[in-house]
Formats: sequence, C-alpha cells, structure tokens
Amino acid sequence: MLAPGSSPGQRGRLALQWRQVSWITCWIALYAVEALPTCPFSCKCDSRSLEVDCSGLGLTTVPPDVPAATRTLLLLNNKLSALPSWAFANLSSLQ
Repeated sequence: MLAPGSSPGQRGRLALQWRQVSWITCWIALYAVEALPTCPFSCKCDSRSLEVDCSGLGLTTVPPDVPAATRTLLLLNNKLSALPSWAFANLSSLQ
C-alpha cells in the first residue's frame, strides 16, 4: 500500500535512492574496517597510544599479526622462552 499522496513513480525513486545510499554506506564501512589495523586475537589494542597489550595470555610465541605502527608491545606474564630476531622485523616504530 502506498502512502497517501504518493505515486508509484515516487515510491520507485525513493526505493532506488535508498538502495544507493545503502550500498554507499556498506562500501564506506568495509573501507573503514580494512583501513584500521587489526589487533592480535585476545590482545588489547589502543589505537591512540599505539599500544598492544598481550600480557598474561600464556603465549609461547610473539603474535605474528601485531600492527606495524605499534610503539609499545607488552608481553608480560607469558611463556616466551625465546624471541627470534624476525619477531619484531615489521615493527619499525617499536620503542
């Protein structure tokens, strides 16, 4: 049923506009998700301070997916017995 005072042509145009806005919104959301660095599973990431906290997780290796822009990486209270040199190769901003 159409709203009072609207024609089938108006309703069709509104549906098309709504569809276009929905697609644009979806594309923007997908772009935003890809643009944000991912946080390693179970770690806590603070994008403002560029800190990744993977403390107390029982890790035996450094997570391979630490964002490249990370400045601080906390690995306290884990089961790390060795740290291979390549574990931090992509973390050029690490302090």
